[in-house]
Amino acid sequence: LEVDTKNINVLDSSGANRTRSGFVADNFDDQLFTDYLNRDYSAAIDPFAGKLHCAFKEDNIRLIFDNSASTDVVLKGDNIYLAHDSAVMLDASKASTSVIINPFDFAQYKGGITLSPSSDDFRDVNKIAGKTTNGGIQLDTKQAYLWNNHKWNWGGVPLSELTVGSRTDTVVNSTFNKVISDEKVRKVVAERVVDTVLIPFQRSLKVFFKALGLRPNTQHFAFYDRQLVTNNVREETFVRHATQSIEFGDKHKNATQHPEGKSDLVSDSNGSIEGCFFIPQDRFRTGTIEFALIDVSEYTKEFAKSQSRASTNFSSTGHLDTVKQDIVTTRVLTVASEKIPPARPVYHNNDDGG
Repeated sequence: LEVDTKNINVLDSSGANRTRSGFVADNFDDQLFTDYLNRDYSAAIDPFAGKLHCAFKEDNIRLIFDNSASTDVVLKGDNIYLAHDSAVMLDASKASTSVIINPFDFAQYKGGITLSPSSDDFRDVNKIAGKTTNGGIQLDTKQAYLWNNHKWNWGGVPLSELTVGSRTDTVVNSTFNKVISDEKVRKVVAERVVDTVLIPFQRSLKVFFKALGLRPNTQHFAFYDRQLVTNNVREETFVRHATQSIEFGDKHKNATQHPEGKSDLVSDSNGSIEGCFFIPQDRFRTGTIEFALIDVSEYTKEFAKSQSRASTNFSSTGHLDTVKQDIVTTRVLTVASEKIPPARPVYHNNDDGG
C-alpha cells in the first residue's frame, strides 16, 4: 500500500509531480492506527472488506403488524408476505391403516410445538462517562423583568456566590428579583461506541407456544434447557408475537417466574396445549435451546419413561454496546421577580375612646 501510494502522481498547478514524504497507508484490517478514543473520531471500518465508512449507530427495532393499516399483504406466522392465492399441490387425505404388533403396549405420542417468537435478537447499551467539561454558570432571567436591569442586577457579585434565596438590594416599583432555583444541566455533546460484545445470557421475554399431537387429557411438564420450568408457564390463548406491542423484557425485567401466575399444562381431548412461557432475565445462556413438553416431571428423551412429548428449539442472540459520552455540565440559576406586599395598617386605641 505504501509503494502504491508513493507511485501515485500528485501534480501541482504547473503540472509538475509533487514531492511526497511522511505518508502512512492503512488497509483498514484493524484499528491499530486508529485513535478511536479521540472525541473527534467519527468513522467505522469493515475489517472483512478492508474499507473505511462513516460512523453509524446500530439498534434493533421490533416490527409490529397493523392489519387495519396494511394493504396487499398477509400475515402468516410471524412473517409478512405479499397478497397471493394458494392452491393445493399434493393431497394425501387418505392414510393407510396401521397394525398394532403388540396390542398390550401403550400408545406413544410425539407431537410438535409452534413458538411465537421462535427467536430473539436484542441489543443493549451501557453508557460510560468520558470527558466532563465545566460549562460555567448561567443566569436564567426569563421569569424576571429585564427593563432597566442595570438598576436591579447583581452588580459586583460573582455568580458563583449566588444561591437559592439571594435577592437584589435594589427595589424598583416595589419589585425585586430573587434566585428561586439552582440546578445542574448535563448536556451530551459527543457519543461514540467504543466496544461491542456478545451478551452471554438471555433477556426476559414472553414466548407463546402451541403444541399438537400430544396424549389427550394428560398433564405435561415444561422443560427449557433440560430444566423444569413449571413456575414460568401458564395456559392461555396462543397469540402471535408480531401483533403484540408490549415489550415484556422492559416490563418484567426483575421477575423470576411468570408475572401473571403459573398454571398446570393439561392437553385437551384433541391432544393440544396452548400457553406461554416466560423466560426470566439472566438465567439461561444465549444460543439455541430446546423447549419441551413431557408427560413426566423428569427430563427424558426415552419413550420408555414417557408416553407423550413434543419439543422445538428457541434461538437467542444479544449484543452489548459500550458507549462513551462527552458531557458539558452547566449550573443554571433561575431568577424570578417578586413584589413586596403592602404594609398592613396598624390601629391604636387611646384612653378617651377616640
